Amino acid sequence: MNVVNSISNYGMLIIFTLIVLGICAAGAYLYFVKIKKVNSAEENVNYSNFIRTDVNEFVKFDDIIQCKGQDKMGMIAIGNNTFIGGIEINGYNFGAASASDRERTMHNAIAFFNTIESPIQMCQNVQNIDISQNIEDMRERARELEIKVINVQADIKIAVENMKRFAANDELFLKEEKRVKKLVHTMSSLEWQLSEAKEMVHYMEYVSDASFNTKRTNQLIFSYTYNPDEDLEELSDEEILLRAEAELKNLASIYGGSLENTGCTWKIITADGFTDLLRRHFHPITSDEVRLDDLLNSSYKSLYVTTDSIEEIAREKRGEIEFEREMMELEERLREEEEAANRKHAKVVEEVGRVAEAAV
Repeated sequence: MNVVNSISNYGMLIIFTLIVLGICAAGAYLYFVKIKKVNSAEENVNYSNFIRTDVNEFVKFDDIIQCKGQDKMGMIAIGNNTFIGGIEINGYNFGAASASDRERTMHNAIAFFNTIESPIQMCQNVQNIDISQNIEDMRERARELEIKVINVQADIKIAVENMKRFAANDELFLKEEKRVKKLVHTMSSLEWQLSEAKEMVHYMEYVSDASFNTKRTNQLIFSYTYNPDEDLEELSDEEILLRAEAELKNLASIYGGSLENTGCTWKIITADGFTDLLRRHFHPITSDEVRLDDLLNSSYKSLYVTTDSIEEIAREKRGEIEFEREMMELEERLREEEEAANRKHAKVVEEVGRVAEAAV
């Protein structure tokens, strides 16, 4: 009986071992034949065929729109007739303000939040102080001074040569000597101005570095979504853009005016501002190192959609619609006149026939 049990146990052990070996073999086959083959195919990239993906697949909005007017308001169209606008807010030193000013700020801040009827978003960024235009102006000033210094040096050289020639003529010699002294004084002044200009360029480049000095910016972002059910007649795409511009400007005035009562200052975010804001969000490190207009060679503004062109298109379409309506009215009037003429002609024929019958 023990022998039978031992044989049975060994048989079960062998069967179990075979099952485990079968599973391991199946796993090895799946790895080396399927998974390893797929990885090998992925590693051997075929560079003879490159599938280019549309850049719009990586952009989560449709257009950046630059509105007309002095404020040059910017809008972002994100699709589904939804448009984004915003204002940039600058605060004041609340801690250094008087108690009455702080109380006024708190009361008006509560009033501001009471004006909010739709979702808003607050953004905050830290960026270097952009004084690149000031630096470029000072560099141009330094170049102009260098040219003036060279010209004065040439005049001094000519005047000195004249003094040598006029050594025998006291009157002419004294005039040239006086002129040389005046040129030397001018030369000294120009050299001092040139030195100060170069020092100013060096200092402004130093303080404009993000590691030395930065400023904090705050943005309030809001949106408008066009609802076609609110209008009796359907608007065109251009008219929807103009409607969105008016609505977002109205929201900016409401929010900005309320924040102005708290002691803050504000301005509308332009198309350039939205472009820089998006770039700073996706590229926070390089956004301060390379300016956007330098990166794209000042051509990125040509990518904007402007409401001026949209207004022209809407005006053209409106003109075409009015022209078609006038033509339809003209055709209707001509048809009515023709029908009236036909009725009058039929009436005349009827009267002539009646008169003819009476004569017979």
